[in-house]
Formats: sequence, C-alpha cells, structure tokens
Amino acid sequence: MPPVSFAVIFKIDMLSVNKIILTCIIVLVVGCDSRPQIRLTTEQAVYESFFLFVVGDAYSKVYLANASENRWFIENPFNEQEWNRSLSDMGGINIQLVKRLYEVNEMSTALGWQPFITNVEMLPVEYANLTHKEGEHCFDRNGHGNVNIYSKDGRAFRSYYSISKPAFSEDGEYALIKYSIHCAPLSGAGEGFAVFQFKQQRWQLIGGRRIWVS
Repeated sequence: MPPVSFAVIFKIDMLSVNKIILTCIIVLVVGCDSRPQIRLTTEQAVYESFFLFVVGDAYSKVYLANASENRWFIENPFNEQEWNRSLSDMGGINIQLVKRLYEVNEMSTALGWQPFITNVEMLPVEYANLTHKEGEHCFDRNGHGNVNIYSKDGRAFRSYYSISKPAFSEDGEYALIKYSIHCAPLSGAGEGFAVFQFKQQRWQLIGGRRIWVS
C-alpha cells in the first residue's frame, strides 16, 4: 500500500497547527496563576493532536462518538503477515505496537474525554460501532453545522468520527490509533490508522495507513 500523505488528505496548514499545539502545551504545562491547571491524560493528548491535524484549527466543530470503536478489530483479526507489509508506511513502528492496538481495543469503552483544545462535540456511545451507511444517525436534529455538513430533505446532514483507544510503544515514544469517518459523502468517508511520535514535547503525526476511502 502506498504511503499516506495526511497533509494532502486533510489539507492541513501545518505551520498553523504546530503553533496551536505549541501554545496549548505551554498553557497545559505552565498554567496560569489565576486559573487551575488543566491536565490531559496521554490518551487525551493524542486525541487532541489527532483532531488538530485533521481539522487544521481549534475552532471548527467536529462530531465524535463518545466510546472507542472495536468492531473493526473483531471483524478483521490480527494478521502479522499482512501488517508487516504495511509497517514501512507507518513511521517505522514495530509489529508489537500493532498487536497492542488490538489488545486495548478488544472491548468498546467510554472515551472519558472532555475536549479542551479542539472543538469536538461528543455523540452518544452507540455511534461508535455503526456501519458507514447513511441513516438517521447522520442527521443533526439540532441543525448545528460543522465543516462537513450539508442539507438533505430539509435536514442537516453531518459527518462524524469514531476512534479507537490508542496503543503506546513500550518506550512511550509512539502511539497508534484507528479512526473512522462516517456519513461524509462530500468530504470522503473512510477508515484508517494514524501514527504519532512524541518529540519536541508534543505528539506529532508521522504516518498512517488508509483502509478505504470513498
């Protein structure tokens, strides 16, 4: 499978995103004398970084299922031979990290994340493991818009994401997640994997693999 250029797929203004991330890290780590410091778990920090890269800013709304997806892992059992052919496109991670991703996503669990940097709105947990087919779950009855929304039959039609729990390498340097984009015929629905490396005090997207896109 050819390498994935996330900058092309998501049309990211990388300089702006890096400035946002750096600013947010300063706020999170240094804090402010007049405010309590807000601390993110490592998992939550990966989620924040992922959606900053996907959207390219911290203000555009994104919808996300409030539970980790595990359906794909059940339907696609681990196959080491197939994965070994894809690792070169995924930032140089090893097969142990892929195995760990399967292990931590044996069950679907609540994300337990209240977005701080990104403008992510949580959807009910049942959204996490639905199929990608258009249906009632694609419509936003409140009429709230986001970057991928349009109107159909007088109703607002939204795209939304579901995401796995991240897996981390033993040295804590790499993180791997699976994500899905649902109900997004105008922006490209699909599934894929994203690889992050922790360097310069932040999680940076360094590679990935698309499973399918439409």
